[in-house]
Amino acid sequence: MPKIVRAMGMDFDGLHHYHPWGGAGNYSVNPFDRNMPEGFINLLTFSLRGRPEIIGYNIRRTYIPKERSNALESKSVLVKATHGQIMEYLR
Repeated sequence: MPKIVRAMGMDFDGLHHYHPWGGAGNYSVNPFDRNMPEGFINLLTFSLRGRPEIIGYNIRRTYIPKERSNALESKSVLVKATHGQIMEYLR
């Protein structure tokens, strides 16, 4: 069963995938990743030196956490970001 069908069956509104190597150099969201149902917010997590990081995206936009902090609550609010803002955030 495809991951998207399982996610929808479990009442999730998005998918998650993980880039464990390469840090910010491994950041990419391609058209295949974005080909999800309207309203989904998908998460991409990967390891950076000294901290894990999260990026959100949907069919149109990419999002980063509002605050740059390792506190759990700092990752709960995502804001729209340009490619430049994303790369700066991941430094």
